[in-house]
Amino acid sequence: MVVLVDSEGAGAPSDPLPSDPEWSGHTVFTDLRERESTASTNAVWDVIEAIGGEKGWHSFPLAWAARGWIDRLVGGVGMSRGRRHPSRVNSGDVIDVWRVESIERGRMLRLRTEVRLPGRAWLELSVEPTETGSRYRQRAVYFPKGLSGRLYWAVLLPFHGIIFPGMAASILREAERSTEKAQ
Repeated sequence: MVVLVDSEGAGAPSDPLPSDPEWSGHTVFTDLRERESTASTNAVWDVIEAIGGEKGWHSFPLAWAARGWIDRLVGGVGMSRGRRHPSRVNSGDVIDVWRVESIERGRMLRLRTEVRLPGRAWLELSVEPTETGSRYRQRAVYFPKGLSGRLYWAVLLPFHGIIFPGMAASILREAERSTEKAQ
């Protein structure tokens, strides 16, 4: 699901402030994916916290690599930075082209992109318990800068329709296998 969020939906640092007036131009594009799973919250969290680096991004690796190459071509960091630890992250850590902006261990990981793009972007991955397992939530947030920022989002939107659902499914599949092994 892709959602255009107005300034009333503020909550995370990556959201506009509720006090931002409509005329201020704070358009925010959001791609939100939520899925229920039989996996435990701990199993889902373990997969979330180990994302990137050697493990990859769980979906369409060629697209992630291409985005890294494009970033390198325009003078950015690219995907070559990896991560400091294979399965644990802390606030401020680097994961490929992302910086850990916020972490609530066992619950939420918010990453801010460091790729060169016409705007600012975040990826937030979270998990919460349900009666039958867990609910996984994946949210990409993008503040476009000018017309080029809006065009950037429009060009990437079809790829989001492939990458993000596949990413959610793969993360939960891995977590469910882990939960099954533990039982």
